[in-house]
Amino acid sequence: MAEEIPEEIKKPIEEVLAEEARKVYREETGKEWEEEPPSEEEAKEYVRKAARRLLEKWQKLGKEYYTIVKQLLGAPEPTEELLIYKVDKVGEVKGGKLVRRDKTTFVILPLEPEKPPKIPPRAILRCPICGTFTMKQIMEGIWQCTNNPLHTVSTVKWFPRRR
Repeated sequence: MAEEIPEEIKKPIEEVLAEEARKVYREETGKEWEEEPPSEEEAKEYVRKAARRLLEKWQKLGKEYYTIVKQLLGAPEPTEELLIYKVDKVGEVKGGKLVRRDKTTFVILPLEPEKPPKIPPRAILRCPICGTFTMKQIMEGIWQCTNNPLHTVSTVKWFPRRR
């Protein structure tokens, strides 16, 4: 039992928009577009009104289809990951969207993707002892010269954390 596709969907958008503009012109003036065409500026205004009317109609249909599909199949999964924070004061978190539910304020923030390390693990750096570009990372914070394996450097020792 297949439903018929409406004629409006089969036609090009220009034709649908022109028909709707003619309808708007007929409703507002009582005249036919072909018999007494409007001026250039009036025609543009009727086309704008027709486009708005079509968008509102299609948006309404889209919402109806969405509610039907949501009831049949359940709510769709979000396309992006979001963080939701409960906030006491509005100025606490900057950015994001504020949402109020039952006298409680929430901030919705998009989850930022994990940042790659500043130095890639396969990077080759200059050895501080022999001066050649042969330093490779053995493990996090420890680098070794492939030219001379005795030249090992600890970045933790080089760059101690402030306490």
